[in-house]
Amino acid sequence: MIELAVFDMAGTTIEDHGLVYQALRGSVEETGATVSAADLQLWMGTDKVSAINALMRLGGVEPVGESVHRAFGRFRELLAAFYAEQPPIALPGIETALQNLRTRGIKIALTTGFYDDVAYPLLETLGWSVGPAGLLDAVVTTTDVRAGRPAPYMI
Repeated sequence: MIELAVFDMAGTTIEDHGLVYQALRGSVEETGATVSAADLQLWMGTDKVSAINALMRLGGVEPVGESVHRAFGRFRELLAAFYAEQPPIALPGIETALQNLRTRGIKIALTTGFYDDVAYPLLETLGWSVGPAGLLDAVVTTTDVRAGRPAPYMI
């Protein structure tokens, strides 16, 4: 019997209109790096600090000092602004699918390359909560693990 179903957030359960990657690209390009679509694709789903570091290098800018953390701060600012303009929504049918799994006794977990300060407000926007009365049993973010994707710690 299946006891646990684990899903990603952005793009799998949540339609974010591609805003995560617009914010990621924008924050890296503001450092002077060039971000190709292919390089951006390679880093989708990973922890955003690691992605920014790699994309800066790939784009011709050496990440020095606090440059990665400044770019990450800018990523969070851009993402918040984008989400305020065009809030993410649940993908069609996902809430019904998750409820059906829960009624069958299957626990539901979400994982994400986001940190807590992005993931939980996003879930709140959707009206999704964690716990016995909520839609979810667990959420694992990059904050919770020693290394985000592609490391295996989020599963």
